[in-house]
Amino acid sequence: MLTLGSKTSLDLLIARASARSISQRVLATEHAELARMRFGRFESTIEDSLNRWLPRLSKTAVENALKVAAACGAAFVCQDDEVWPSSLSDLGLGTPAGLWVRGNLAAITPSVAIVGSRTATGYGNWVCAEFVAALAERGIAVVSGGAFGIDAAVHRSANAMGAPNFAVMAGGVDQFYPSSNADLLRSVTSNGAVLSELPPGARPTRWRFLQRNRLIAALGRATVVVEAGHRSGAINTANHANSIGRPVGAVPGQICQSTSDGCHRLIREGFAT
Repeated sequence: MLTLGSKTSLDLLIARASARSISQRVLATEHAELARMRFGRFESTIEDSLNRWLPRLSKTAVENALKVAAACGAAFVCQDDEVWPSSLSDLGLGTPAGLWVRGNLAAITPSVAIVGSRTATGYGNWVCAEFVAALAERGIAVVSGGAFGIDAAVHRSANAMGAPNFAVMAGGVDQFYPSSNADLLRSVTSNGAVLSELPPGARPTRWRFLQRNRLIAALGRATVVVEAGHRSGAINTANHANSIGRPVGAVPGQICQSTSDGCHRLIREGFAT
């Protein structure tokens, strides 16, 4: 289904298309050879996928998600909407079918993604404040993940000056995560938006955090990593940015500071400047 893109795939699921008809659609695309190489006899793979996913396609679940969204002031934005961030199309087949948005997306372009460690130091907090202020002076919004540490410093700095900032969630927008950042994220909705590709009620998981990182990278014209450990999720975001041709910056720290190991590696290996 990846070779058809998220919107077409969703349309086919809603229409209850058969595995054979979906297979024929795939064969008619430029991705036919890729599908053969990746899945072999992919009609049977599609059949297995349909058997797993169709039972989860519930009209009631959709209606419930819309009710929960309305209750918390969220809306569903799709690719045809005027406020849809066109930069997401750079994700190709990974472009989300839509976004659940709590706030206003209007000021999201242009923007820069700033991410980093969940255990920020005073130095990292200072760097975030300086970057956010410099970008705000130039009319550039910031995007981050709403988590502890560097993410929180980014949003806090932007909110303090009333600058547009956007937080991409790894769960539904109806319940802010982490809950201790609820007030901070509520302020984000006043200056920008909290958004997610997952419906209201979805709970954050490790895989969903990694999945949402591609959205952070695509929403920004560039990605800046401020303090990141060797295996930080921020490195994953930087890799996504690099894969779609976005510039990546990494802020160096003290050579003995473990919270900057990831930044130093990005610079050392030529992935960031």
